[in-house]
Amino acid sequence: MDTDISFAQSLQHITGEESLTSALLYGLSMMNKENLLELESVWPDIDTDRRRVIMQQLVDIAEQSFEVDFDPIFLLALNDPDSETQAIAIGGLWEDESSELIPSFVYLLKQGQTSRVKAAAATALGRYIYLGELEEIDDTALMVVEQALLETIRQPDEDVEVIRRAIEAIAFSSREGIEQIIENAYYHEDERMRVSAVFSMGRSYNPKWESIILTELDNISPAIRFEAVRACGELEVKAAVDKLIELIVREEDSAVLQNAVWALGQIGGFKAQEVLENLTASPDDAISAVAEEALNELLLFSGIMDDFFDFAPPDSDLDTFEDEDDLLYDPGEDDHQIFNLN
Repeated sequence: MDTDISFAQSLQHITGEESLTSALLYGLSMMNKENLLELESVWPDIDTDRRRVIMQQLVDIAEQSFEVDFDPIFLLALNDPDSETQAIAIGGLWEDESSELIPSFVYLLKQGQTSRVKAAAATALGRYIYLGELEEIDDTALMVVEQALLETIRQPDEDVEVIRRAIEAIAFSSREGIEQIIENAYYHEDERMRVSAVFSMGRSYNPKWESIILTELDNISPAIRFEAVRACGELEVKAAVDKLIELIVREEDSAVLQNAVWALGQIGGFKAQEVLENLTASPDDAISAVAEEALNELLLFSGIMDDFFDFAPPDSDLDTFEDEDDLLYDPGEDDHQIFNLN
C-alpha cells in the first residue's frame, strides 16, 4: 500500500482527465467523514465510464490488499445512477457482513435497474444465508433474506441470470424446500441453471447429491465439470478421488484442472496426498502452485502438522484412526510419478 498518497492527490486524480492509475487511488482508503462528503459532492460530475473504471480498480486493489478500506466509496456507489457502477460496488462489499446492508441488497434485488445489478445483489445476500446457518445473524434478518430470494426464484418472468444467482445464494439454507429448488434447477432446460444447480449441491453440504456430482465429472460441458469438481471438494467426496485423478490426467480445460487439484486437497487421503506431491513438481507453474497450496491444506487439516503447531500430543497412537484412509501415505522416492499434463 502506498501510504504517501493523500486523499487530496487521489481526489485530484479521479476528477482529472488523465488515465487512471491504481497507485494514485490509495488515498481513497479509510476516508474520514469530511473526505467522504467532499468525494460525494464531486462524484456525480465524474464521467460514467470513468466511475466504472475507478470502482473496478478499487475492487481489484481491495482483493489484493487487506490493508485498504474502500467500503465508504462502495456504499456511496450503491446509489449511483449507473447500474454497472452499482454492480461493481456490490461486489466490492464482499467482506462486509454487517446486517445493515441487507435492506440495500434486498432493494437492489427487487428494484435493480438491470439483471446484472439484481444478480449481484442476490449473490451478496448469500453470505447472510450462510451467517444465518451459523446463527451469527438474528432470525428476523435471516427471514428477510430468505423471503427475498425465494420470491425472486418464484418469479416466472425474472431473468435466468438473476434466478440462478438467487438459487446459489439460498443453497446454504437448511430450510425445507431448498433441495427441491436445487433439483428443479438441475433438470432445467437452460444449461446456466444446471451449472448453478451443481454449484448449489456443493454449497448445500448435503451428501444426497454425491451420486449426481460424481456423474457430472464426465459432463461434456467444462462449466458443469468445473462445478462438479468444486462440489466434490466441498462435500469431501472420497469416492471422487480416483475420478479426479483420471480427470487431472486427461483434462484440457485449465480452470477445471486446477479445481480438480484443489478438490483433492479438500478430500485428503493416501492417494490424494501422493498425487498432490507429484504435481508440485509439474512443469506447469500454475498447476504446481495450486498443488502445493492444496497439499499444505491437506496436511494441515489431516492432523499431520499437529506436532508443528503443538495441537496434538507427541506420542499419538496411529491405531486411534477410525478410517485407514485418514492416514497419510508417505511414498518413497522411487514411488513418485510426475503427471504429464501437456
